[in-house]
Parts: sequence; C-alpha cells; structure tokens
Amino acid sequence: MYNLDSLSPEELQQLTDAVNSHSQAIPGDMGGQEQDSVAMLEPFAKVLDVVIDKMEELEDKCQRLEKLVVDDLFGGIQKMYDTNLRTQEVDGLKGKYGDMFSPYEGGLKEFAPDEDVYEVLRDLIEPMKGEDGFNDEMEMGRVQGFADQIRDKLQAISGSPMETEIETTEISMEEPSKEDAFLEKVKKMKENATQKGM
Repeated sequence: MYNLDSLSPEELQQLTDAVNSHSQAIPGDMGGQEQDSVAMLEPFAKVLDVVIDKMEELEDKCQRLEKLVVDDLFGGIQKMYDTNLRTQEVDGLKGKYGDMFSPYEGGLKEFAPDEDVYEVLRDLIEPMKGEDGFNDEMEMGRVQGFADQIRDKLQAISGSPMETEIETTEISMEEPSKEDAFLEKVKKMKENATQKGM
C-alpha cells in the first residue's frame, strides 16, 4: 500500500482535490444514463499525475543517493586502498633494490628532482607480473636493465663514468684535550712503574 505520509501538503491537497472531483463526477442516481468515459477518467488521471510526480522525485533521490554511495564513498575508499597498496609496493622495491640504485641517487636528485626511481621501477615491473612464466629472474633482469639505463644516461649527461660512491670516515688529528693528555700521562707513569718494578 502506498504511504501517504511521504507526500508534501501540496501534493496531498492535489490528491484530495482529484478524489473529491471524482466523487462529484459520479451522480447518485445514474438512471441508466451512460456517463462520458473521458469525464470519468479525468479524476483518475489527475491522481496518477500526482503519484507519477512523486515517483519521479523519489527516483531522483535514489539516483543521487546511489551516486553518493557508489562514486563518492566506495570510490574514495577504493582510491585510498589503491594508493596504500602502491605505497607498500614502492617501499618493498626500495628495500629490495635500494643497494642497486643508491650509487645513482645523487645524480637523479640533481637531474630529475621530481622523479622517484622506485615509482618508475614499480610501473615497469607490475605489468610483467601478469605475463606467463613471470619469475624472479625476469624481474631481476628488468631491474638490472633499468639500472643500466640510468647509469648510461647519467654518464652521458655528466660526461664522466659513474662510480659507486664509497663513504669514508675522516680521522682528524686534533690535539687531545687536557683531560685526555692527563690520562695519557697517568697511563705512561703506570707503565713505567710496572716496568721498573719488574
């Protein structure tokens, strides 16, 4: 049964007027006379117009709600999930191949500061995972090829061969502090005393 509570006061008045006009259109005593069929159907048509308008309004509300839920809510959740998954994949590549690309990071930051080598690497590897026979050797070959391309490009730009950067620690020959000098003297005195006592 249709719930009239959902109708606005104006729609309810239209419906009431249509029903009232229908009841007035039918005389109490028809006396065997036939009523004009168009005149009899007119009140029903008015009632149907009100119901159809209300149905269209409800359909429009349902479509807006569906867009909100499907596009905005689920679409936003899907986008967050995809971003999170991509971040995890990129972080995994950094951990797995960081040593291979670390010699080129300085040159990449200088010549392509907005590029993340691991983002590009992820985009190269992911399509390969759907291929038949994909394995770790195929992945490693692609990664090595990409590393070689980076090395060659950086060499071409800089004009000199790329060398692996080796971190060195400088040992400074500063004068010892007064406390260190004092401790060193005490140590020598003990050593001399020990040697004399022998």
